[in-house]
Amino acid sequence: MACLLAVSAGPAGAAPPAAAVATAPALTPANAATVKKAIAAPGAKAVLVNIWATWCGPCRDEFPDVLKVRRDLEAQGLTVPQGMVLHTLAAAGGRLSARELGRECDMLASTATGVVDRLELHGLVARERDNDDRRVVWISLTERGTELQSQLPAFQSRVGQAFTVLSVHELEQLLDAVRRVEAASAEEGSR
Repeated sequence: MACLLAVSAGPAGAAPPAAAVATAPALTPANAATVKKAIAAPGAKAVLVNIWATWCGPCRDEFPDVLKVRRDLEAQGLTVPQGMVLHTLAAAGGRLSARELGRECDMLASTATGVVDRLELHGLVARERDNDDRRVVWISLTERGTELQSQLPAFQSRVGQAFTVLSVHELEQLLDAVRRVEAASAEEGSR
């Protein structure tokens, strides 16, 4: 096993329906061509689940790509979560509420707050209270943040490259395995 991809076609930053918030992304059968097409689709959001094992040949083959993304971000003075926040803000037009940003980046509020604190300290994002609802905090890319984000590695293309080491059969096996784990987890939760 190496990776699993869940893709939603909704525009980045769009609020999902209430029912979707309470459930995990739907996993659908996919082959290598489907995965590559979905990743390249405008506005698509990809969720990468990296299940890595030392005994797994494809895992060992794709892991250097994950490390390369990290090294490329570190060369820009960023961590992976900081790069995700900058990328997510840019994909959403440069501005999201703190709540939306945390949800889009799959971060707990405390994690997102710490990441935004560090980005704000470096002048890459700015916080602004909503004029109508003081509970809402908007996070916006600054000019410097926009410039830096445009130089970052493209997450979607890197994720797509990681999947090229898996055959269609391996991708289907991986999807089947994750579905079984998801079903077992749902069954355990209903007890």
